[in-house]
Amino acid sequence: MSLLDSLINTEKDVALLQKYGIVFNGLNNNSSAAEFFNEIGNMCTINYRKHLFEGLFREVNEYYNSKWNRRLASLHHNYFHNPWAVISVFAAGFLLFLAAIQTILSAIQTHYSMDQNVCVCPPY
Repeated sequence: MSLLDSLINTEKDVALLQKYGIVFNGLNNNSSAAEFFNEIGNMCTINYRKHLFEGLFREVNEYYNSKWNRRLASLHHNYFHNPWAVISVFAAGFLLFLAAIQTILSAIQTHYSMDQNVCVCPPY
C-alpha cells in the first residue's frame, strides 16, 4: 500500500495507472481513489531501508530528484505538448542554424575579399 501511496497523489496519477492496467478503480471517480490511497498510506509505517521494494523506492527517488529528468519533463510538458509545437520548435531551430551558416559564410567571404583588395560593394 505504501508503494501505491507514493505513486498516487492526484487523480491524474490514478487515471494514468488505470490506463496501463496497474490499478482498477471501483470508486466513484479518480479523485476519491487518490484520496483513498493517500489516507491508507498515512496509516502505514514501514522502514524503507529494510523493505522488499527498497531498491525500487531508491531508483524512483533518484530518477525523480535528477535535475536532468525534471528539466526534460518540464520541457516536454511546456513546449512539446502537441505535434505542431514540436514542428515549430524544430523549424525555428533549423532557421536559426541556417542564419548562423549564412553569417559564417558572409564573414569568410568578406575576409577573403579584403585580402585580395576586391570590393564586393555595388558601384554607385
